Amino acid sequence: METDRDPAVLGMICSLQTSFHVVPTYEQIAAMIERGLMSVPGLAASTLRISTKSHPGTPTETTPTGPEHRSIELRTATASYGALEVEIDDLTRFEPYQPFLKNLTNSIATEVENRERAIALEKTQRQLERERKRLADELAYKDDFLALLGHELRNPLAAIFNAISILDVLGIDDEYLDRAVAVLKRQSAHLKRMVDDLLDVARISRERLHLQCEPLDLRELLEHTAHDHRPRFDKAGLDFVVSLPDTPMPIEGDRTRLTQVLDNLLDNARKFTEAPGRVELSAECLANPSEVVVSVCDTGVGIEEELLDTLFAPFKQLRDPHSEPQDGIGLGLSLVQGLVDAHGGTVEVDSAGPGHGTTFCVRLPLIDELDEARPATSA
Repeated sequence: METDRDPAVLGMICSLQTSFHVVPTYEQIAAMIERGLMSVPGLAASTLRISTKSHPGTPTETTPTGPEHRSIELRTATASYGALEVEIDDLTRFEPYQPFLKNLTNSIATEVENRERAIALEKTQRQLERERKRLADELAYKDDFLALLGHELRNPLAAIFNAISILDVLGIDDEYLDRAVAVLKRQSAHLKRMVDDLLDVARISRERLHLQCEPLDLRELLEHTAHDHRPRFDKAGLDFVVSLPDTPMPIEGDRTRLTQVLDNLLDNARKFTEAPGRVELSAECLANPSEVVVSVCDTGVGIEEELLDTLFAPFKQLRDPHSEPQDGIGLGLSLVQGLVDAHGGTVEVDSAGPGHGTTFCVRLPLIDELDEARPATSA
């Protein structure tokens, strides 16, 4: 049969295999092949159609008085996409080209599969874009709500602080009143801190946090902050160790915001470490890259590995089942990450698991030297 192959038919089929620069439809494929077959002398009586997926690609029964039929399945390695059905009067002349037509159907099936995957991918991308927009709208709404809530809570807080000041000025000598005023002062201060945290989170989320940066010695800032926190660790019965280098650690930063970062990390370590535990504040300068690493390491309750990746999310708060619930609304670590990011640094957390303590590492870029002309400021 090799010598009976018609060069015109062979050329037509081979050319079809290289013509799918754009994925064709079923109808376009059928029309292309049929036009090619009809152009070959002796095959003018041939016809071709493509069955749908609902019709398996099996050979059609041959009518004794009618043309011969051949059916070649459109199949890839994973699915069937119908069949090419050829109806022809002179089957003996067409038969030698069956292998080429089989290769063609394989190409068609692959292109159809790619077409369907592209359509499915486009649909998925549209769904993801709608979901992304929905989540972005929800986040924007949440940030606006937090900002509004923080500002609205400040007004009654101001009135409460004013009332407490008036009670102090009156100087009424009453034991019960003194206790009530003391409770008001403590709880109002706690509420004010939560409101301030809400406003800071909203500012960070909306990229409206403004830093008052200046050259400063981070070692000095760490010393002052550690001095302020030591009475709290002593009261909690914890061993508080501070390990700092003897040389300055010059950085560019906002003194108030960096103190806020350290306050949150040290408070967090104290809350989740039971006596007789240990908390260590340390720092070191690295040459490559030029940065300072501040570590807060405790021997507290530790953190489960699956929680480490979500620890800095807003309103995420660790719960120790063996101790009383802690104060706060879970914004401290989220603020730490936002403030450190705003300084061009990074913050990491590590824990060997429950009962094995936790270590937080803050990395901040160093500068060459402090501005000697700038007057020294204290924390």
